[in-house]
Amino acid sequence: MSAILTLFVAQQIDLVRGQGLVVGLGFCLEPDQIVPGMAMIKDVTIRWSTIFTREDFAASADVIDRDSALARTMVTDTVGLEQASAAFEEFREGKGGSGKLQIDPWG
Repeated sequence: MSAILTLFVAQQIDLVRGQGLVVGLGFCLEPDQIVPGMAMIKDVTIRWSTIFTREDFAASADVIDRDSALARTMVTDTVGLEQASAAFEEFREGKGGSGKLQIDPWG
């Protein structure tokens, strides 16, 4: 699996425009090798995701529980499973706005 992640990050560095941003999501316990020179030549920024603790999730759930309107503002669109592919394509094309897409498997 590490080889897949390595290829993914390396491929994203190859595909991103100059001065672009690559975001590494997920968590790997094995070395993930890239060639830094390609990222340096293109002036690519690489950001890695953040790991949260159980306490962080509990605090977030508590805030949302006290203000349910807050949770609703975080979701910009809700679609059913059949519409999910088209909704993601709109996001990919830059037509989906910004925010969070919620998929309702029963909707």
